[in-house]
Amino acid sequence: MIEQGVRRYYQKLFVDPVAIRLKDRIRPNTVTWLSGLLGVLVIPALLFNQVLLATGLLLLSGYCDTLDGTLARFTHHSTAWGSVLDIMMDRLVEFSAVFGLWLVDPNHRALWCFLMLGSMLLCITSFLVVGIFIPPDLQVGLPGKDDIRGKNERATGVYTGVHEDCERVFDKVDRFSWKSKRKSFHYSPGIMERAEAFIFFVAMMWWPSAFIPLALLFSFLVILTAIIRLTQFYQQTRSTKQTLHTVTQLESVPLNESHAEYRVKEES
Repeated sequence: MIEQGVRRYYQKLFVDPVAIRLKDRIRPNTVTWLSGLLGVLVIPALLFNQVLLATGLLLLSGYCDTLDGTLARFTHHSTAWGSVLDIMMDRLVEFSAVFGLWLVDPNHRALWCFLMLGSMLLCITSFLVVGIFIPPDLQVGLPGKDDIRGKNERATGVYTGVHEDCERVFDKVDRFSWKSKRKSFHYSPGIMERAEAFIFFVAMMWWPSAFIPLALLFSFLVILTAIIRLTQFYQQTRSTKQTLHTVTQLESVPLNESHAEYRVKEES
C-alpha cells in the first residue's frame, strides 16, 4: 500500500537520477545480485548485534531492488531472466532478514520466525499463481477497449451494456496488475508489500522486546494479503468470463439491426 502512494515521488527523486548516471556503467542484473548480497549480509550484522549496520544493509538492498528494474527499462534490457532473478533475490533477502532475526534469540523466537516464514510462503504462492494465470485470461479472446468502443458506436443500444461491462473488467485488471507495465510479470498490490515488510523487519531489529507481537501482526497481515489477492483474482476471472460470454453472444448481432429489432427476433 505504501509503495503505491509514494513510489512515484521516490522514483523521481531517488531512483531515476541515479539510474541515468549508471545506465552505461553497470548492468541491471549486477545490481540485482548486489541487492541479494546486501540482504544476506544482514545475517552476520544481526548475529554480532550490529543493528544500525543491519538496518543500513537491508535498506540499501531494497534500494537496489528498485534501481535494477529502472536500469533495465532505461537500457532496454528487460528480460524474463531478469524478472526471475529479481524475484529470487527478493525472497533471499526476506529469508535472510527473518533468519537473522531468529539468530538473535533462537530459543524464544523459533516459533514466531517459523510462523513468519510460513505466511510468506503462502503469500508468495498466491503472488506467483496469480502472476501465471492473469496473462492468458487477458490475452485469449478478450476484446480491447478500442474494439468495444468501435462496436458500441456502430450498434448504439446493442453494445452499450457490453461496453460498460468490459470497461469495468479492464478497470479491475488495471488495478489488479498495476505493475505489469514495469515488469515482465503480473501481480497485484496488497496490504503487505516490500516496503511494509522492511518496516516490520527494521522495527523488530530496533525493538526486540516487541518482537513477538510484531511477528504475529506481520504474519496476520501477510496471510490477509494472500487471501485478498486470491479473492480479487477469483472475482476478476469470473468478471472476465462473464464479459467474454456476453461479447460472444452479441457478436452475432447484425450491425444494421436496431436493439429493438434484435430483441423481437430473439424473443420470437
